[in-house]
Amino acid sequence: MKDRIKDSEVVTNDYGEFLRIGRDYWGEDAKLVSDYIARCREAVRGPKKISRGFSADVAAALSKGKMLFFDIENYGFGGSSHIFTIALGMLDKGARTEVLFARDPSEEMPMLHYFIELLNAYKKANDCEFVTYNGDSFDLVKLSERARQNGFNSGSNGSLKELIDGQHVDLLKIFRKIKGELGLPDVKLKTLERMLLDYTRIGDISSRAIPQAYHEYLYGRTAQGKHIDEEQCLGKMERIIHHNEIDVLTMMALVIYLRNMDFE
Repeated sequence: MKDRIKDSEVVTNDYGEFLRIGRDYWGEDAKLVSDYIARCREAVRGPKKISRGFSADVAAALSKGKMLFFDIENYGFGGSSHIFTIALGMLDKGARTEVLFARDPSEEMPMLHYFIELLNAYKKANDCEFVTYNGDSFDLVKLSERARQNGFNSGSNGSLKELIDGQHVDLLKIFRKIKGELGLPDVKLKTLERMLLDYTRIGDISSRAIPQAYHEYLYGRTAQGKHIDEEQCLGKMERIIHHNEIDVLTMMALVIYLRNMDFE
């Protein structure tokens, strides 16, 4: 069952294997990303001029030619929790998403190794920036913790935040600063999608339901012991993967939105 995730391929490295679901978005055929991002290019909602809510360094970072976006999902509680998806977005001349998926906890190690190698490769590239949404408080903290627990070195003190220091933008911090001027009631990602990008998710799995869905995928039953149909489990995993893809596509669109804002 676990190899049957739609459009997935098995990735193998020295630490084991995991699944990768990759999609390229190029030219007119890339309707999902081209239509989505076109809304940002065509019209910016809200005031034409707003005060700049971030430094000139961050403004320059948002204009970098090559960007790597990432977002994670984890399962479990406290120190025993592990990461089971890492969603990636690559924005360059075109756009690409990859969702790295651990079919069980043993695949977290090879998945993390792949991700850290990718970070190192991007860090060495010129004109590159890393982008997250709440990464400073959550994604980078959790990734660093799991990297250390899996024995990977990432920065002199095991911190991925240190590894990408000077090349990382947390979009949440930007939108918190300009929230009032944009007339936003909050800075949840779905609020920004709806109010700034004119996009509403349909049939999306809620973030709160994701850990339980992964539990059902792992064990074939609910937390209460009720058996779950195999196809139903796979369907929920594909909804999680789609949720992750939309998260990173939203981050790409928000960067283009900010590039098109007229700041004082």
